[in-house]
Amino acid sequence: MRKSRLFSRTGLVSLLAAALTALGVSSPALALDNSGGIGGGAGGGTVSYAYWAAATGSNAFQVFQSKAAQGRDFESKLRASGADINICKRSNVIWWVHTNNQGGFWVNNWNGYTHGPHNSVSYTINSPWTFSGRPPTGAEYNQFRAWDRNKNGNKVDSRPGYTVICGGAFLQPDQHRSHVEWDHKSQGEKASVSGTYAYVTSVTPVKVEGQYPGGGDYESQSASVKTNFGKWYDTLGKDVGKMTVAQAQAKANELTRQDQGNTQSAVTLSAKNQAAFAKGGILNVSEHKVTAKIDFQRTRTDTMKRTCSEKRTWNSYWGTWNPWQPNGCTKWEKAGTSWTPTAVAKATQTPQNVGFYQMLSVHCNKEAFDALISGTTAQVVSQGDPEHGISAVAQTQRYDKQPTHPDFGDKSNPNAAAAATGTYGFYDKECPYDCTPSADPSQGASKANDAINNHGTSGATSIGLNGASADNGKTETNSFEFFRDNNPRGIRLDTWYPKSNDTVRYNGHAALTTTVSRWVEGTPDITGANGGKFTLTAKGNSNQKVNVFNGKGAQAVTQRNWSKGTFSNSTGSVIDGFYNQFDANASWASEEGKPQVLNFKWEYAPDVVTKFPVTLGFNRAGGTSTPHTTDMVDKVTPIEGKCYASFGTDQARDTRTLFRDNTGTGTKNTIDGTIIDGTENPSWVATNIVINFVRSTTE
Repeated sequence: MRKSRLFSRTGLVSLLAAALTALGVSSPALALDNSGGIGGGAGGGTVSYAYWAAATGSNAFQVFQSKAAQGRDFESKLRASGADINICKRSNVIWWVHTNNQGGFWVNNWNGYTHGPHNSVSYTINSPWTFSGRPPTGAEYNQFRAWDRNKNGNKVDSRPGYTVICGGAFLQPDQHRSHVEWDHKSQGEKASVSGTYAYVTSVTPVKVEGQYPGGGDYESQSASVKTNFGKWYDTLGKDVGKMTVAQAQAKANELTRQDQGNTQSAVTLSAKNQAAFAKGGILNVSEHKVTAKIDFQRTRTDTMKRTCSEKRTWNSYWGTWNPWQPNGCTKWEKAGTSWTPTAVAKATQTPQNVGFYQMLSVHCNKEAFDALISGTTAQVVSQGDPEHGISAVAQTQRYDKQPTHPDFGDKSNPNAAAAATGTYGFYDKECPYDCTPSADPSQGASKANDAINNHGTSGATSIGLNGASADNGKTETNSFEFFRDNNPRGIRLDTWYPKSNDTVRYNGHAALTTTVSRWVEGTPDITGANGGKFTLTAKGNSNQKVNVFNGKGAQAVTQRNWSKGTFSNSTGSVIDGFYNQFDANASWASEEGKPQVLNFKWEYAPDVVTKFPVTLGFNRAGGTSTPHTTDMVDKVTPIEGKCYASFGTDQARDTRTLFRDNTGTGTKNTIDGTIIDGTENPSWVATNIVINFVRSTTE
């Protein structure tokens, strides 16, 4: 396209090109024709024949090519002129000059803004102010000239002029960036194992009606044995290091398997408990299992990696970059795996009762003990002097746990024989010792019991039985006749004391108490209410004297082991201490057939041997347990019992039934104050002393 007819040497194109350059066109304009043209004029009128057209936007070059009828040879011309065609191709704005008959627009911009709306000061280079159908006026031309002269370095008159201008707000190529993203996926491994931590054996004494038999000084004992599992449990800290959960679980299972083998947990009775059990009582032997739980946990963390890209595009309208936008990511790939140490949480549970049995020790209650063995599953552990039942120990069967009603010590047990063991009277009966009047010190005769002075009890006299004496030994009999002159007549009784054997060990000590019973119909009375009075005085060492009977109506005291049970009334008296010499006197003669008939007995506390195991516990094998009772000992303790004085014999009166029915807590004493073997022909009854008071021949 020739422009020589359109422009003068200082033509409009040159002016506009210079102006646009000053307005911030980033690349030099492209010169197509440097020839002068016509139609210039710098007056105030209209500049004719020259029009500017503009193409804006990302496809400005394509619009220019289309509207300006520029073909492929256009690019070659540009290159031939030394211009860079790429400037126009990437330009957001292209201005070009054409003739009026091309229907172009006059454009007017000189404000310096290149992008965006700036309506307050005119339009911008990429959004020009256009005038359709007319060329610029002279005033507009002069306006450009003044701006060029004052602000643009007077470039309008410079050569060459320009016909095509490409510049301002280039399209920027998309920008790309990438970054690495990381993700951590965690997954926990857990396992819980439970095992037996320890077995605990405890020995607990049982109070019977609130007390221990004989005031025994019992104490509770316990012992434990840790299992292999338990020992390992104690070694575990907060974590088990590099051991995996599976390995820890396998270890626990193996130790639990090992623990199915033989184990033993037992208590050796203390000296206190041995001494107390020898007196009598009940021991509960319990096995408790302590279970421990271990929670294992570790965490696996997989580290994942991917690369993500972003891009941003150029905003040609604002001349800025649009925000970055995601542009896709690669697939996640595993970058590594890590494990936390295997953590451990430990807890022990409340001990569980898994085994139970009882031990019982009792003295001098043979029939009740035999009934207990017959009526329950209990077994005899030992029985000293089986005939008399002086000492006996029993053991219950093993139970998986303590039953609601234990065999021993529960008086609410539906089994009457078992319930009896829950009453104190089961344990404190007096012993029916086998007794002797022997004067042999090797048998137990001593100065303390005065048996070394015994005259002999065997045989009879014309008036009665041997075993007592009066008149300083001149009269040997159990039947005496005294004047009723109220003068004391001395009577000495041969002393009876317990025989020693494998169970009973009597050391010759003096009797603890002396008991005298009187026939209630014996005359004269002890009160003198009928005109006469009978007096019996016990004579001890150091001239100690005790009035045996008083006229008070005290009830006979229940006789119990570990208790002297002293009392006195008109027919019975339990005197503290040992007495075998008495003064008898009366102020009135006995009535016909009603002499004074008396029974005598002495109370002793010989050592009694009780045989029992002192190691108590359980044996375990294969998950089951059995009682473990070993280390039998013979333990001695004083146990009280009484010996009746008998006459005409050296064989002791059998007192088993008497003491069974009349001694022990809960029984009524019906033998003290009673003539046990009757008053018919009293002189010939082995347990009787008979005193008949008569008038003197001088009366």
